[in-house]
Amino acid sequence: MFTRSVLLACMASVVTVAVVDAQTVGVDVQPVFANDPISRYANSSGNQVVFTVTNTGTLDTQYSRTCTVSGNVTSVTCTTVGILIPGQSKNVTATFTVGAAGTGAVILTVTATNPTGASGIGQWNITIINSPPNPSVTPDNGTTANIVPGSTPTSAFTVTSVSSGT
Repeated sequence: MFTRSVLLACMASVVTVAVVDAQTVGVDVQPVFANDPISRYANSSGNQVVFTVTNTGTLDTQYSRTCTVSGNVTSVTCTTVGILIPGQSKNVTATFTVGAAGTGAVILTVTATNPTGASGIGQWNITIINSPPNPSVTPDNGTTANIVPGSTPTSAFTVTSVSSGT
């Protein structure tokens, strides 16, 4: 809090008045704690979630951000926040990689750096599932069939589920 004194002349006397500057630094990060509605396939990259960062203070504020992971989420990169004016929001996109099936989290910590005095944390909980079976189709020798117009051609194929064993 910053206080300044103002001198006022009032009927030949001097009065001191304290004026309080009620300027604040604030930040809100959403979601605070949420489950990602999309299940992610094991050992996949390029997955994304979005956080919303809002300046809840009364001053233009520069923010820094740190993205971290836990559990079976193995790495993450995030876009920057930058300077936000009071009431302004910005989306921060987290692009992440996951490992084995299970769970993990993507966590965003936002800190006011100029002026200082506020921070916020958001988290997306991630569910990681096994990849679907990869079907194998045979014959797959890449040859094309010559089809006579008006004929009823038939071809035999075998579709086999090739599982990774998980």
